[in-house]
Amino acid sequence: DITEIDSNLKYFAYNGITLNIEERSQLELALLKIENESLHDEILFWGKINGTIKDYFLALGINFNGETGFASKTFYWCSSNNWNFASLPSICKKTSEVLSEFNGLFTGEHDKILKETGSEDSKNNYVFENNTLVVSSKGKNITELDRLAYVTNEIERQCHLVPEGSVKFTPLHEVRRNEAFSGLAKEEASDLGKYQHFRKVEFKEKIEKMSRDDSVFKHDFLDCINCDPIKGSWTLQLDTSGSVANIRNLLWPGFYSYHKIGTTLYGNFYYGDGRKNHDLPFML
Repeated sequence: DITEIDSNLKYFAYNGITLNIEERSQLELALLKIENESLHDEILFWGKINGTIKDYFLALGINFNGETGFASKTFYWCSSNNWNFASLPSICKKTSEVLSEFNGLFTGEHDKILKETGSEDSKNNYVFENNTLVVSSKGKNITELDRLAYVTNEIERQCHLVPEGSVKFTPLHEVRRNEAFSGLAKEEASDLGKYQHFRKVEFKEKIEKMSRDDSVFKHDFLDCINCDPIKGSWTLQLDTSGSVANIRNLLWPGFYSYHKIGTTLYGNFYYGDGRKNHDLPFML
């Protein structure tokens, strides 16, 4: 929650994550501006990607109402030298394939050209994908802002998680926060199998259950992180008090999640350089 940045960040301090006073104050003002000017059901502070020259800060807008299958998500970004959030561009599949080849450090210069198309046409080109107008790589130089959008969406899809039972699937086929959720017990909170991806289901078994309406009001209707293709890509530890479960993703170092046992408090945060650990399958 953008109004509780300070109180939520303390749960990530276990992993050495913090923001300075200027960053916190500037973010609160900038995020409140998004909240006042947008029609999102929720605005979340998503994370920080460190650059060699400047840093990127990211926010996530979520809409539940009227969204069939899963909530819609909109990302916003700003730079550490300009605290004005703007929406991230959508990236087409072809551009994503090109961007997946980049894994170096970000500079923080959003207009830095990563790949020139060789086209003399400087205008943006667009294509329709899933009834959405997205930027095409054809005739448009690929910039670091495009890579920022690609990396942010990949981390979100592979990492954003919620405790089992914290969201529900309604008879209208809408995903909503579950107001009846009271938190996981200590034994459950210590089990990676009790955490799920906060995304549209991708695993075949879950898709089939959802199509048969078997997922309505079931706590386990989302994809479980324990069933991810790369086994061992998640770690879970309790803090020194034994009251907070801390979860890290090893495929995207810098992604952290927490759940305060027996309460409704949980959250996700990314704080890193935006690089994927492609060597992880060979390290486990």
